[in-house]
Amino acid sequence: MNLSQLRFAKAAADERSFSRAAEICNVSQPTLSNAIRLLEDEVKGRIFLRTTRKVELTPFGEELLPYIEAVLHAQTELASHVDAYFNPSIKLVRIGFSPVIDVKLLTQALEPYKMSHPNVEIFYKECFLDDLEERLEKQQIDIMINPILPNQAHTNKFVKTNFYQEDLYYLPKHTSAQPETRERSVNLNSIADDVFVLSHRGCGLADITEALFKSSNIKLKRYSGEALTYQVMQDWADIGIGSVILPKSKIIPDYTKRAMRLLIGKNKSVSMKFGAYWPKAAVYPDYVSALHKHFRYTVPKLLIGATSSV
Repeated sequence: MNLSQLRFAKAAADERSFSRAAEICNVSQPTLSNAIRLLEDEVKGRIFLRTTRKVELTPFGEELLPYIEAVLHAQTELASHVDAYFNPSIKLVRIGFSPVIDVKLLTQALEPYKMSHPNVEIFYKECFLDDLEERLEKQQIDIMINPILPNQAHTNKFVKTNFYQEDLYYLPKHTSAQPETRERSVNLNSIADDVFVLSHRGCGLADITEALFKSSNIKLKRYSGEALTYQVMQDWADIGIGSVILPKSKIIPDYTKRAMRLLIGKNKSVSMKFGAYWPKAAVYPDYVSALHKHFRYTVPKLLIGATSSV
């Protein structure tokens, strides 16, 4: 396999169309289709289901997509570091974050910094929590954005500042007998008998879900399988495998009408909190230190009163 094949597959997965993917990749549709077919031959599995009307990922394709994305992101990261090494005048800040982060909100929070530092290139790195912490300790990234988890062990090593919080929503598993509901919220106690599909533990959402049930003295009934993406979690809920709990920003448009705000106790909303971290003892260039100050002092003021709702 080669990088072009992976780029074509990623574009087709994003666009759900080979013709639109070919336009984005600046190649002909036959070229893109043949490259994807060769990739499928090499991995010995169908990645896409193709019809005259639409293109969809197969279950194998859903499983493979996060790894394709990781390879492409690693290639971009390598190119950025090569440019920075051979051209020291390039100013690069590297922001690492968990997949559960609201990237749209992160981008908005960075706008004032980008305006005041127009010559600084911002590089995003999405990966799981353990990898992020290791990268931060080795100064392979300049700041880490993660969910704030119970009993975090790294609080003494890093400077931490609160970033934002986002309400959690409940998406019930779909059944043929399920009545239509206009309810926009649900109490955790009322869904205690559901079986829940959890995400890969590395993003932090599964830890938050488990801690929520534990603090409410409710036994979490967990589906034995594990979803690699938030899309898969919601698709599994849609075919009746299990219910899911997700932050609002991760709920795809097809499922927003069925999602309900999650409550505990006397109608108290449940939310995930997120923080920004960097090492206490590290020495950074001025423009990186300015990024840290931006998250510590400016971002909280930008996000005052910000709420998430479906």
